[in-house]
Amino acid sequence: MIVMELARGGSVLSRVQNKKDPPTEEEKVKYCSDAVHGLAYLESMQIIHRDVAARNCLIGEENTVKLCDFGLSLLGMQYREKKLKNVPLRWLAPETLKSGRYSFKSDVWSFGVTMWEIFAHGQQPYGETEGNKEIRHGVIHQKVRAKNPAAISWISGAHPMFYPELKLTSPSGMPADISELMRRCLQYEPQHRPTALELAQDLDAAKNARMSAKKFSSVIKEMFRL
Repeated sequence: MIVMELARGGSVLSRVQNKKDPPTEEEKVKYCSDAVHGLAYLESMQIIHRDVAARNCLIGEENTVKLCDFGLSLLGMQYREKKLKNVPLRWLAPETLKSGRYSFKSDVWSFGVTMWEIFAHGQQPYGETEGNKEIRHGVIHQKVRAKNPAAISWISGAHPMFYPELKLTSPSGMPADISELMRRCLQYEPQHRPTALELAQDLDAAKNARMSAKKFSSVIKEMFRL
């Protein structure tokens, strides 16, 4: 049994799905920043979360977001699972879907999908695709299709016309700097993705820039009132 603090704000997923009182861009960036700090801490403790998603980010005191649900977490730098059962396929990295490999970098991929969720108002990733087999092959095929479309057929006997590639693109309204960070998280090759610590530093900078801009705007407004 895992005992955790009460997060009265609910999940980030529920928050970004709130159409009556949607979070601001500044809040969304803060959610991302807070969550990746938790991921960076796990990385420093050599823990692979394996289930990073907006539904597993909870909002607590002072609107602070923390990661939860460690039911799939593992201690170690890498792990390989022979069969993927009862796992969140839509959030899994290509190497996990292809050969069951988990690592800190597969968590970073999942965080990239989480960023997409936050700025897509909590929509389901690859929402237009329903079947697990289609999702698995579609994500795996991203790299193969780019190099040689005809070569896709060797993956589990698949054929490109049956399994179109699946790739998340920046949702409408996602700022360019955040979009670039998401793109880096969703690099096909694990070694090309940033570490959680690097992401934390970049998202801190993005968050602080927005806070500074907000303060500056407030000062200007006060000046004109005088």
